[in-house]
Amino acid sequence: MTDEQKEFQEYFTSFLEKNQTYFHGTSTIHHLKIGDKILPPQDTNIQRELYRTKNKDVVFITNSIEWAKSWAYKAVQVFGGAPVVFLVEPDEYSLAHRMNAEYTANYAIIKGILTN
Repeated sequence: MTDEQKEFQEYFTSFLEKNQTYFHGTSTIHHLKIGDKILPPQDTNIQRELYRTKNKDVVFITNSIEWAKSWAYKAVQVFGGAPVVFLVEPDEYSLAHRMNAEYTANYAIIKGILTN
């Protein structure tokens, strides 16, 4: 691959990530609404995976509505309430692709409610 092709591939990947639709699945027990900022566990002391010791400084989001629904149902098992999936806009400067359909960001702003 030429340098020009690599540069285009990096640009295109970045463009796709910036123009993605992102979701966050959780429980209605948290009383989040459109316009709210979803913050990481280190700021809220709310964490679904009690065993997790790393990544407490980021919010997990996904570009897969199915993954978000799965995360919402898992949150309900821990916190109660009903499952909810939010359409979110992540902090673009901290947005990081982790693996598969999983991303992290320092925060995400709720732009819409898809299910509840």
